[in-house]
Amino acid sequence: MNRYAVLLLMFALASALPACAGAPARDANPADGASYVVYANGVFNWPGDYSYAAKIDYKDTSGKPATGTYDLAVSLTGAWGAWQPFGPNWNFDITPYKYLQFDLKPTGDGQRWDCFALMVGDKNIVDASGNPVSVDINKYGPAPQAGVWAPYKIPLTAIMTHKGELLKAMYKFDIHDQTGSPANVFYINNVKFTAN
Repeated sequence: MNRYAVLLLMFALASALPACAGAPARDANPADGASYVVYANGVFNWPGDYSYAAKIDYKDTSGKPATGTYDLAVSLTGAWGAWQPFGPNWNFDITPYKYLQFDLKPTGDGQRWDCFALMVGDKNIVDASGNPVSVDINKYGPAPQAGVWAPYKIPLTAIMTHKGELLKAMYKFDIHDQTGSPANVFYINNVKFTAN
């Protein structure tokens, strides 16, 4: 077999593999419509993260996930830390989806988070006045309670509208601690983009 044939075979095999072994990137829940799972139960379907001021554990069990065996633990190593995953090819197509949703569990009272997305090149998504777009996650779900899992569902229009225009692709997003504590811990699970 010549080198060209070997390369074609390798490409075909790689194309047939799921985004990450162990869980499908596409979700089968009909209530969500078209959906794409970024992280659930220990399986991270995006290529990596650029998290900051935080240690990330993708196979955590101390958060006692409501579903599955594992959750994602964000252990801050400094104030204002965040989990910041980046999308496939650094440019994830969001056109089939309307929401970013996830479950969060704080370990202390008074937990606050914000969420924002960035364009390639770490360019801020800005509103019509030129201010960076960021949303208070607590406005998109129940008030956080220490030790309790809760779902949050953010419309993509809230974080992906740049100068009045809804963008078609996302480079990365943040789930960003807003307590200012340098030693906070919180848990994340069931992160996905959904159409419904």
